[in-house]
Amino acid sequence: MVKTPQPLPPRLSRLHGLHHNRLRWLAALSLILLGGIAWVTFLALTPARTKVVVITAGGNGGIYMAFAKRYAQAVAKNGIQLDVWTSSGAVENYQRLRDSASEYDIGLVQSGTGNTKDAPDLQTLASVSFEPIWILRD
Repeated sequence: MVKTPQPLPPRLSRLHGLHHNRLRWLAALSLILLGGIAWVTFLALTPARTKVVVITAGGNGGIYMAFAKRYAQAVAKNGIQLDVWTSSGAVENYQRLRDSASEYDIGLVQSGTGNTKDAPDLQTLASVSFEPIWILRD
């Protein structure tokens, strides 16, 4: 003969139902809390990406301007807009970059224009080209 389970007494049945409801709420709150922690961690670890970068280049028709325009085309493929602004040349570019309040992010400057003592916050990223100095004697 198969035994059928006996129902719980009314008091225990009510407590049993409350226990299951509490477990459901606890599980739901735990999932929400874990999801929130995962989202905050994702936001904290994802680097902020600037979509518009301003570069100070040389005058129109100069080699610095040509380099800057080529860089603008290259970074546009990655969804970054490079705004190219004209200048009188390397010295003005260096002065613009030294000013921490200026809107310029990048500049093309000749080697030897500045030094780390005058501008400790500036960093050289790359050498663009070799520029020989010609000294001619009479």
